[in-house]
Order: sequence, then structure tokens, then C-alpha cells
Amino acid sequence: MEVQARSVKVTILADNTAKAPYVEEHGFSAFLDIETPEGPYRILFDTGRGALFANAPIAGVNPFEADAVVLSHGHYDHTDALAQFLEKQREAGYPASIVYASKHVFSPHYSTRTGICRPIGLSPESCAALESCAALESCAALESPGPLDTRFESGKSGSGGFIPVDELLHIAGGSAFLGGAIPRTEPLEIPSPLLFSDKGCTVPDAMIDELFLAVRTATGLFVLTGCCHAGVINTLEHAKALSNGERIAVVAGGLHLAGCGAERLEATAGYLVRSGTGRAKTGHCSGKDEERALAALAGGIVSPFECGSTLVL
Repeated sequence: MEVQARSVKVTILADNTAKAPYVEEHGFSAFLDIETPEGPYRILFDTGRGALFANAPIAGVNPFEADAVVLSHGHYDHTDALAQFLEKQREAGYPASIVYASKHVFSPHYSTRTGICRPIGLSPESCAALESCAALESCAALESPGPLDTRFESGKSGSGGFIPVDELLHIAGGSAFLGGAIPRTEPLEIPSPLLFSDKGCTVPDAMIDELFLAVRTATGLFVLTGCCHAGVINTLEHAKALSNGERIAVVAGGLHLAGCGAERLEATAGYLVRSGTGRAKTGHCSGKDEERALAALAGGIVSPFECGSTLVL
């Protein structure tokens, strides 16, 4: 059953930008405290690379209380601290978080951003952590034939385990959902020319493992993205399609607009305004120049969402 959250508080625990005393890193992590009709439900959305452990106490957040960890995609800057988080959580005596990620999260990822072809996907430690959660013999087992639901935990809160996501999965008692398999229909939102799916860096990466999180609130959907590789327009249109056309109250997170060009920026701003999107909170890979340009084009609904920032709906 689809229900509304009574309240949502979002705190950014890792981001490329931070003001003292917070620590910045090239990465992203956010903590959500959702008050559902059934009670509190807490989510750690991405783990970043480790800054969350220093920043969480400053922000007054205990990430180890998370009922779930959601991985937006398999890039290292969103997943590198996964193994450390799960180990620290266990050592502190907290119930194990369920880990949600795309069924394609083990897909290979490479980048030429530094001028050489280098891997940027799951680290061996993160892969091993997911293997352990899912009771898999190897990461490759996820791609094997057969029904996925026979190989994973049931998803009961506190039970741990790994739950793979395809197009849609409801969580938090129906107050939220995870959306994947995002259709790429907007012609300007093309894959990055710097990202590849093979070690020779010849095959463009379609980022089939990307997820977003949407929380239903009284004012509409709160949509949180890690990088929005599929594009802002494609992502928000998919969120609306999965929710019977609910209004987007807020879109937040990395919007992957850095270096995207004026035409795509104008199209994104135009979409946000025309669609009635309430606010856009930008961080991580959105690009500083692009954030400022988007804010100017969209009439003031755009603002930064850096480490330590909070949002309450």
C-alpha cells in the first residue's frame, strides 16, 4: 500500500564541498530519518569514501541506526566505505542494515577523466561486503540465470542481507520507493563521454545500475539521487511514472551537470520550471558553475546541498 511519510529529515554526511568543521571528500552520502505511519525508518543513502564517520557525529547523526543502506550505483565514490560501515555497525552492536542496490551493481565501470583508462567501480572490499551480505560465492553470481528472490534475504528490518532492485521496489512501509531501469528518452541527456564499461575504455557506460530514492510526502515526492547519470529530466519523469504522476516537491543530490553545456542546462532549468518542481538541492557532481547557472535560469528554486546541510519536509 502506498502511504505518505509524516516527516523526512535529510542530512548530507559526505560531499565534495564542506565548511569547517565538516570534512569534504570526492564522494556522496546522505542520512534520511523518515517518520512513517508505522514508526521511524532510517536510510543511509550511499556511503561515500569514509568522511561520513567524521561528519556524522558533528551533524548529530548516528548512521549505524540505519535500517537500510541504499547504493545509488556502483562507483567507488558512493560505495568505498560500505565494508567499513558494516563492520563498524556490527562492532557497535547495532542490528545489521539491509543493503539495497541494483541487480546490476557489480557491472564494471571505467573512466578516462584523468587521461588514462582506470577502474572506478566497486572496490574489492565493497564487493566482498556485498558477497557476504548476499551469501554469494562471488559477485558474478548475481548475473547468473534464475530467480533472484531465491538467493537473498527476505528484507526484514534488522536481518541484514542484500536486496537487489530492478525497476521498482517499495520500502519504509510504502512511504518510499527505489526506482531503477531509468528510461533514457531525453535526447540531450546522453552518457558521459568519459565513462566506459570495458577495461579498454571503448564501450560507453550506460550506467544500468543506477537507482534513485523517492519519499512520498504531503507536498509531493522527495527524490534523492547519487549522481543522476541518467539525467535530471529522465530521472524525474521516471519517478513520476512510478508514482502515478505525483508532483516533485524536491530533487536533491548529485545532478551530474558538470561540463554538460549550455543547451542541456537550459533544458534542465526549463523542465524544472515547467514541471512545477518545488526545489532542486544540488551537490557532489553538479558542478559549481553549473549550479550557479541553473539557479539563475530556474528562477531561484536551485540551491546548494553541501556536507552538513539538512532538509526537513
